[in-house]
Amino acid sequence: MRTLLVLTALALVTACGSGGGERERSDRDSSRSERDRDNESEARDGDRGSREDRGRRDVDPDLEDELRAEVREFRNSLPAREGVLTITDVDLDGTEIIYTGRVDADFTSSRIAEFRRVVSRDLCTGETGEVIRRGGAYTYNLRDNDGDDFETTVSSC
Repeated sequence: MRTLLVLTALALVTACGSGGGERERSDRDSSRSERDRDNESEARDGDRGSREDRGRRDVDPDLEDELRAEVREFRNSLPAREGVLTITDVDLDGTEIIYTGRVDADFTSSRIAEFRRVVSRDLCTGETGEVIRRGGAYTYNLRDNDGDDFETTVSSC
């Protein structure tokens, strides 16, 4: 699980950066436009659809028990901070691990798209990729510096 936190932190650093320049403020303002809100809403709807699809996938019958033990162990290290990411809670819903946390950066529509791309790519490798192929999923519920919420789920590779 610690490896997963590191992967996510690296993805967040790539996706969110840490600067606060005028261009980033402009990007952030435009990301709050109605068009971007609609896009983000559609993306969240897509994430919910992924959860429904997971119910129809083949799931390794031992996976939930394995993940339950990992989640229980990971909870002992909370809050867990790595770079710009602080995980404040972790939960398990069947075979879906749900991370809740904060990001010390501001989301823009382009950063959210990059985050999704990098996290999907990184989670589909190694141990986490194997969990997903066995029927697992990883969801991130994150809040940025401005209080904007963002959710994404990786349930297939």
